[in-house]
Formats: sequence, C-alpha cells, structure tokens
Amino acid sequence: MFEEFIHNFAHNFFKPLLLFFYMVFLIPVLKVPFEFPKTVYQCLTLYLLVAIGWHGGEELASLSLAEFGQALGFMVIGFVTNLCISIAAYFFLRRGTKLRQVNQLSVIS
Repeated sequence: MFEEFIHNFAHNFFKPLLLFFYMVFLIPVLKVPFEFPKTVYQCLTLYLLVAIGWHGGEELASLSLAEFGQALGFMVIGFVTNLCISIAAYFFLRRGTKLRQVNQLSVIS
C-alpha cells in the first residue's frame, strides 16, 4: 500500500493542476507579495476549469458500465449532500447573522 502511495505521489506531483495548487497555497503561507494581473488571472481560471473538466471526462470515459454506475451513485450522493449542507448553511446564516440575503446566498454558493 505504501509503495502504491509513493508511485501515485511521484506520478502526480508535477501535474500542472497540482503545481498551481501548491503555488496558490504557498504564496500566502510564505507571505510573498504576489498578484496576478486580471487578464492572466482570468486565463488561468479558464485553463484550470477546462483542464479539470477534461481530466474528469477522460476518467469517466475509461470506466466500465459497472464502474460508471458506481461513480454515478457517488455523484448523486455528493450532489444531495452538498444540497443539504447548502440549505442548512443558508438557514443558519439567515437566523444567526445580519447579512443581507444576497450575501447569504453568495456565501453558500
């Protein structure tokens, strides 16, 4: 199991998505005064969204029918869980804070 972890870690360590995550995580930790220009920020955002979607689509395409059914079940569980947490958070923010409704909804989205 440890060998599989090391293999997966070495295989995935230098993927662009993870490198961006490491960079974005380390910038505030190291207190580096760094800010992307707006156009670069927008381009990176679009790139990451497309790359994540593309990678997920490739993974789903490689699944067998039984594995796809299992993945679909987990997606449904994740959607329902996210919906329940969002509704509970909205009512908590509505009763427990003095935020405007638009701000309450933006917090849970």
